[in-house]
Amino acid sequence: MKETLEQKVERLEYYINLLREFSLDPETYVLWDWIIAERLDEKQSYLMYLMLI
Repeated sequence: MKETLEQKVERLEYYINLLREFSLDPETYVLWDWIIAERLDEKQSYLMYLMLI
């Protein structure tokens, strides 16, 4: 399924927020780097986070 422009913008805005969080808490870098590399959206990354805790 091809990503719509709106979905892509939402995902990129989410990544910007992740990078802001990274600057506040560098220990989260590995998780956020993986989320971005896998191109996960906010819902998918939240589900992954829940599996880790």
